[in-house]
Amino acid sequence: MQNDEALNYYKMILNWRVENLPFSLVVMRNFKYWKNGIEKSVSPYLLAYVGKWGDQTRNEGHRTLWTNIYGKSDYELINLAIVRIKEEDDFVDYNLIKFVEVLNDVEFMEKDFYNKIKYGTSDEREILLIRNGFSTFLSKLLIKHYSNKVDTCFATGVIVFKSDLIELMKQNDENEMAIIELENSII
Repeated sequence: MQNDEALNYYKMILNWRVENLPFSLVVMRNFKYWKNGIEKSVSPYLLAYVGKWGDQTRNEGHRTLWTNIYGKSDYELINLAIVRIKEEDDFVDYNLIKFVEVLNDVEFMEKDFYNKIKYGTSDEREILLIRNGFSTFLSKLLIKHYSNKVDTCFATGVIVFKSDLIELMKQNDENEMAIIELENSII
């Protein structure tokens, strides 16, 4: 976090998080970010930090955390973007979010912005679902398309699903993984 490139990259990552972009779109944006860097590069040597998937060192370092993305195929860049975004999500969740939580605790951050960074939404119903262990994808799907089948009580944190919800989701050909997640979560 001591150089401008890293700060700009994490600013971009946090903006994507606030926008609550789906993983596939985040991967494509990271891919395009790298492709744009390659196109602007005047050298056939452009190092990108990729963590444990790296094959080169940088600045006389000892760990191979970098790779030259110049000359990589689109397939290779997308695969690197997938693992990089997953790694960055973990870093944000386990490091930066702790700082964000401190700022929120001392009321130095707007609640809406805090919720968007922490949960990817400012919708209290979605946040309640996420806090109860549901994925962001399923939480958004349930509130956006099936809110009349989901009763929430913010005082107790209790969520009640109507008995016909899963059948309705199957009839609507919803994502099978979302249906399985919901089935496994309902007692």
